[in-house]
Amino acid sequence: MTFTGCKKEAFAPTFANNEEAQCGQIPTNSGILGLLEDSLDVNKSNIHKVLFHYSSAFKTLINNSTFASIITNSIMQDTSKLNVSLHDLALSNPLFKQELNLLLKQSILSFNIYPIGFDPNLNVLMNQPNWDADAYLYNLLIYQGYQHSPIVLTTKPISIGVPQNPITCIGFDINDCDEIPGWNANQEIAVSESFAKSLNNNVFIITTGEVTAQSGSLIKLSQDQESTTANQNINLRAQVAVDINSFSIKNGSRFEKKGKSEIRGNFVFFTSPLLTQPYATEWDISKGDIQNSKTFTSSNGWAAWDAIWPGTALRQMKFGVFEYDWFSSQKIIPTTNINGISIPFELEGRREFTSEFYHGTGCLLGGTGIGGLFGFVPSTFNVNNSKCMFNYIRVI
Repeated sequence: MTFTGCKKEAFAPTFANNEEAQCGQIPTNSGILGLLEDSLDVNKSNIHKVLFHYSSAFKTLINNSTFASIITNSIMQDTSKLNVSLHDLALSNPLFKQELNLLLKQSILSFNIYPIGFDPNLNVLMNQPNWDADAYLYNLLIYQGYQHSPIVLTTKPISIGVPQNPITCIGFDINDCDEIPGWNANQEIAVSESFAKSLNNNVFIITTGEVTAQSGSLIKLSQDQESTTANQNINLRAQVAVDINSFSIKNGSRFEKKGKSEIRGNFVFFTSPLLTQPYATEWDISKGDIQNSKTFTSSNGWAAWDAIWPGTALRQMKFGVFEYDWFSSQKIIPTTNINGISIPFELEGRREFTSEFYHGTGCLLGGTGIGGLFGFVPSTFNVNNSKCMFNYIRVI
């Protein structure tokens, strides 16, 4: 199927609210602390401040041989994800928990930012000898009803142990160049995706991770698990081509406060009825200035989908659209399955918060019966929810 889409000592920092960095720069008057402020979304701003505290703690942990080994070894346990939850490490390792709690408490005391001034009982809590700072901050990482975890994400495989000249970043964009703030030693820097991948230094991003209930019946997939064998087999089966006629993002539903958004689509299916050969990929729909409620027409090519296994059932498939963030981890895209059909795997997209998706749909591709979509030319499918409008049409 081919889709064509549309595009120390406590101090009080001084900064301009909602400050934006110029490309390649951190504002010298306020620094990274100033970039944490966002009066348009206080919840998101506060989460970034919590991640600042975890970043402050991480910069010490990663330079300690014992804790660096724990972190880097855990990251490399799953090279398709390249991340680990600091909260989960604390739950499983008492020594790590003790050090993390100490460093988080030091950061809260050293910087006059959230949760200072938020919780009237905070001083009493911090004076308790066994106060669990990690558990306290973890419970503040709730956004749009979804709990998140503080994770360490790397952009490429790393060596085990203390890295040489590590760069630590916080996972949120600070300008239209899609850069994130970070530290090279004590120097504040702005880091882009291409810059992070080009460096010999290890880049560690402290960002929001997904927290979901585990289920043995669900198989999570992402584009990181794309199967080249499955891709080759596509040409042996029936083809369906679907275009996006148009789409719009509704007022108040953009997930970026900056002028530009990177909207991506993702799909996943299996090349075997036994669910043994996963195939998943994603593509750009639009990377630019997305104005609220403006309707856009198609321009970019989408990847190939197949429709049918010869002589077997129609393809079970999920597809969706989300706000892509290179500095974040994969998170499940909730899907609405056509006519409530059961599809035993999940769709994912790399984005800052779980809620930052536009739509997710499950179907039997090429079907005209229950759960079927795009069963004939020119059948259409319209998504019109509180966040967006997408109009799809089958052309082949």
